[in-house]
Amino acid sequence: MRLRRGALFLLWITGASWPAGGPAHAGAWTRAEGDGQLIVTTARRVAPADAWTGGITTDDTSYSQIYVEYGWEDDLTIGGVIYTEVDALDIASSTGSVGLFVRQRLWQGQHGDVFSVQVGASHPIEQYVLEEYDVVPTGSNAFEVQVRALYGKGWGFDWGNAFVSLEGGYHWRDGEADELRFDATAGIEPIKGVLGIMSVYSLTPLGGGTDASLKLAPSVAWTMLPWIGRDGKKPRGPISADTVQFGVIYDVLEEDRGLTLQISVWRPF
Repeated sequence: MRLRRGALFLLWITGASWPAGGPAHAGAWTRAEGDGQLIVTTARRVAPADAWTGGITTDDTSYSQIYVEYGWEDDLTIGGVIYTEVDALDIASSTGSVGLFVRQRLWQGQHGDVFSVQVGASHPIEQYVLEEYDVVPTGSNAFEVQVRALYGKGWGFDWGNAFVSLEGGYHWRDGEADELRFDATAGIEPIKGVLGIMSVYSLTPLGGGTDASLKLAPSVAWTMLPWIGRDGKKPRGPISADTVQFGVIYDVLEEDRGLTLQISVWRPF
């Protein structure tokens, strides 16, 4: 998908990443051949939510993620994810994983709509890290294979840009309950360089051991492009502007999970 206007907006909607809601996904859009995107994310979840301002903390978990994707062809994108969760109150329950994925665009309409499929796999890594500190891991993590169907549509208006992205997937988990996941994200760019995003992440376990969840994730992303100019380091060629995204995540089905604050930095390459 290529938009003559709102090219920066397209960069945004193919880069939204929310690891605390689930493994990173970049919507149905594929990247142009030779284009890439790196997203580095850090987040912290504290429970109960009011513990952010003081009081007894029952959960204090930090998240980190490195996400990269690359346009192998215009309709084929490949990528990888490194993801960790560190529980400050119970280090043995910390988890981590390394994953790879392939996204194939199957159809592209004339009005900015796209349909794709994505296949990926991830492998747990916490046992290799925790064993270095003589800690026996107790967290619930498993080798996982995911298959997803994705649909996205973008609009350009006189006053700005907007998009919607819908995803549904089946996650097979070795030794754990399989999962159905459905995600929806909508965004609006009323001002050049500022994007408002609202995401909803749902998880339905197909067995015991995992709780269902429904996470709301509002965020704001700001790109420095309007303030970037030429200099001696970049006298010609395209400018790769960094984007910073701030957001919160709240699970309406598990209120005792507290509130997550998150920041991501996106960099195209």
